[in-house]
Amino acid sequence: MKIRAQVFAALITLLGAAGSWAAPEQLPASDAVPEVTVRAKRAELLPKLSSFAYGITEPVNGEALARWQKPVCPLVAGLSQQEGEFILGRVSEIARAAGVPLAGEQCTPNLYIMVTTQPKQLLVALDHKRRELAFGNATPTVVDEFIARPQAVKVWYNTTRIQSGGAAPSQGTPPAALIDGGSIGGAPVFTGSWLNNSHLQSLSEYVLSFVFVVADLKQLVSLSRGQFADYVSMVSLA
Repeated sequence: MKIRAQVFAALITLLGAAGSWAAPEQLPASDAVPEVTVRAKRAELLPKLSSFAYGITEPVNGEALARWQKPVCPLVAGLSQQEGEFILGRVSEIARAAGVPLAGEQCTPNLYIMVTTQPKQLLVALDHKRRELAFGNATPTVVDEFIARPQAVKVWYNTTRIQSGGAAPSQGTPPAALIDGGSIGGAPVFTGSWLNNSHLQSLSEYVLSFVFVVADLKQLVSLSRGQFADYVSMVSLA
């Protein structure tokens, strides 16, 4: 993990100095906004909210959303210290409100939030220097398609499948833990978790090992820093 942190830090450094938020309607430092009353009906909003949420989250293998089980250690790079601390504080605040575990101050980053004016160059450099470390076992085609996406904010999730309770999933043939000589009626009988298969509850789940978010500063001009932080929180914690 220390090598991974050094790699990301080096790539950000290569792409230039820290940027600053350049929204034409930037909120003041306090983020104070006038009170707003929402009059829309819940029934009308629900389909739109559901469509938005499902549109930006990505179920693993079409099965389920991955979750954070390890404490999250966010790192913000590419912004000024003041802006970076604001984003970091907002993401941490949302994580606590959502019940996402947070690591302490002295931790190894596993959530990288990188803001740059050259997102494609950053991702290409990451692909060439540390493809396996950053993109796991993804195929070159999948990685190339991710880099080519035109979105202002791109998110890459590295996930691991574990058994419920935290154990690594068994691979291949069930373990040869047999009962009374190894068979009943000529058929082997296995003990342990292999007997707990159910159509109602899965024995395994997907967890996030690390996530990196790459944002194009040039495409964020219509957003306040608070809006950006809220969006990043949703896509990186879900």
